Amino acid sequence: MRKGPSRFLIFQFMFFYFLSHCCRWTSAQNSSVTATVQFNVGVILDLRILNGKMSNTCISMAVQDFYAVTDDYRTRLVLHTRHSKDVITAASAAVNLLKDVEVQAIVGPQTSGQAQSVAALGNRAQVPVISFSATSPSISSSQMPYFIRMTRNDTYQLEAIASLILAFKWKDVVLIYEKTEYGLGILPVFYELLQTLNVRVPYRSVIPPRATEDQILEELHKLLGMQTRVFIVHMSYSLAPLFFLKAKKVGLMNEGYAWIITEELTSFLSSLEYPVIDSMQGVLGIKPYIPRSRELEKFRVKLISKILQESATMDDVNIFCLHAYDSIWALAMAAEKVVRSHSFPGTKYFNNFSNFSELGISKMGPRLLKEILKSKFYGLSGKIQLVDGQLEPLVFQTINIVGQGEREIGFWIPAVGISLGPDLKTTTTYRTTQLSLRPIIWPGESTMVPKSSGKKLKIGYPVKDTFSELVKMQLNGSNNGIFVTGFCVDVFKEVMKALPYFIPYEFVPIQKANGEMETSYNDLFHQVPHQKYDALIGDITITANRSVSVDFSLPYTTGGVQMVIPNIYDERNNLLHPWLPMVVFWPLSLIANLSFVTVFILAFFEVLYMEYSTSDLQIGKRLRCPWTWSSLFYQSGGLKKVSQNAILTSVIASLIFLELVMRVTFVYSGHLTLMDTNVLVSNGDFVGYQKGSFVKMFLKQLNFDDYQLKVYNSPEEYDEPLSKGSQNGGVAAIFDEIPYIKLLLNKYPGKYRRGGNRTERIAGSEMVRSEKIKRNQK
Repeated sequence: MRKGPSRFLIFQFMFFYFLSHCCRWTSAQNSSVTATVQFNVGVILDLRILNGKMSNTCISMAVQDFYAVTDDYRTRLVLHTRHSKDVITAASAAVNLLKDVEVQAIVGPQTSGQAQSVAALGNRAQVPVISFSATSPSISSSQMPYFIRMTRNDTYQLEAIASLILAFKWKDVVLIYEKTEYGLGILPVFYELLQTLNVRVPYRSVIPPRATEDQILEELHKLLGMQTRVFIVHMSYSLAPLFFLKAKKVGLMNEGYAWIITEELTSFLSSLEYPVIDSMQGVLGIKPYIPRSRELEKFRVKLISKILQESATMDDVNIFCLHAYDSIWALAMAAEKVVRSHSFPGTKYFNNFSNFSELGISKMGPRLLKEILKSKFYGLSGKIQLVDGQLEPLVFQTINIVGQGEREIGFWIPAVGISLGPDLKTTTTYRTTQLSLRPIIWPGESTMVPKSSGKKLKIGYPVKDTFSELVKMQLNGSNNGIFVTGFCVDVFKEVMKALPYFIPYEFVPIQKANGEMETSYNDLFHQVPHQKYDALIGDITITANRSVSVDFSLPYTTGGVQMVIPNIYDERNNLLHPWLPMVVFWPLSLIANLSFVTVFILAFFEVLYMEYSTSDLQIGKRLRCPWTWSSLFYQSGGLKKVSQNAILTSVIASLIFLELVMRVTFVYSGHLTLMDTNVLVSNGDFVGYQKGSFVKMFLKQLNFDDYQLKVYNSPEEYDEPLSKGSQNGGVAAIFDEIPYIKLLLNKYPGKYRRGGNRTERIAGSEMVRSEKIKRNQK
């Protein structure tokens, strides 16, 4: 009888059978755990532009970098990129991704208009739409719960801009924005904010997104004619380059204007070409502050290296690229949490309809949205924490466009205000002061803060071809512009520079259509009260009747009127004249000359009488020698021996000699009595004065007749009549104000000299004072 199998063999068989099943179960379990789950993500970008290409690169790098450090994650984001160039193509791409690809989330698109249409579709399908660059406040999570803004809306930066407006004490600003969802979104909030600050918005400039050069120029000419000088530009980086190039062309980027650009345009300054940057010199900008970190620098080097491999065009890292990178990390972490905590339910169920309203509903969408909103980590752009569906407020950086790039001038911190540093602790007072900013270079390379409003002052100046040292107008052949130079102009410019604020002004020539001076100097002052000119500069004299119409500044030149005469009046004054006695006798009148001759003859006969009547032969011998007769006064005891007639004769002779010396001295230094204007009046001599000058009235007050007055207009015209003299058809003297006299003497050194005494030199000022006294008495 054979025995059956032993119990040991049966136990051994059952053990191996159980072990083999356990291995199969463990292998199955391990394979199910290690198997990755594909998580489809749609990406909608405008791949035509540089920023779209860069954002796409940043998104791809984010996926690679995330799973390089989280290789134990079950989920793997799979990107499905679609190109969009407008709202229609963006919506079409979203439908394709939702129905055909069955994506669990959509990243993008870039513009606010496209994001609004895609967010509406995602909200119907309950698929989260994450945008990293749509900043218009018109799109909000309250209206579209499945829209997530991985940045901040534009209203946050408005407080930073408002702080700048308060710091510079501007009361009027002009808003310039493009006619898109992005441009229109900030208007209601900005208006309300400015109203609380008592800042007026006299004009809004709306630019179409595809505006032509003519449309932009037409709008810019409107701005050029306005009084407001401060402009806030809220415009995309695609439209702004053409706008600023034309703004510089029409003169809106000159001294006296202020420009502030908003976040998006400021963030893309590094991608603008040099001519555009050059046209934006002096502009202020607001952009988010990105703290430096080692990870950011490594990513920057890696990104630029990859961009150079893919394209010849290189751009620096901007805030939107970093937000796109952080968006992928937030989405990848949220997807992993959903898959780990719940069984993956497939994707979604769509009805096969073309109508947008018939899209299916995602089963995973609500849980994925919840996990994304709970994201909290430090990314490349800083702290990532969502509040009300968007990033919480952050520090803004204020920059000044100078040279080929930007220059940091300060920061804006919520609840703190303007600060020189980004890490200032919260204070009890909100700071809005210029002292919290670094020095700014304004448009036109000016360092003075522009005024918010005020028309350009019209500064009138006389147009003259003469005395150009004081005021001179020159034409610029390159652009047909006008340059005004001269001493008076330099003084005016220095005064304007010394003011603590900038006042725009322009020089307006006072002339007729034919180029001649418009009117006389006295008539010019009546045009200032009528606001034809706001001020006058130039060779203008302060007089009493003019001070009734206008106010004068303090004089910056020597006042008064002087007379100019030749150093040698005419040939009769020439010492080399063959008739030397005429030089001596001419200056006095006929009676004076006859008296001099009579006394001289009498003295001569008296000396002869003494010679023959004296009993002292020694004295007589001395008197026979004309060069020794004066020694009588010095001989010891000589006076006792000379008769009284001799003493009288000697005194008379000495007086005659003294008068002769005086006559010759005055001939060397000019004429004697001609310096007296009364002599010029009584002799009927001709005198000259400058055309249009008040000196004519002054000469009439000195009793000159009209026929004695001759009008001239330049130093050259002064020279010829002065050289001729009054007897030869010229003039005996020129009367003019001291600055012109100085210019004349400098032009003809040694040929002319100033005449008259101190009283005559300040006669013009005395006349002004007397007129004021008379007016006050009346």
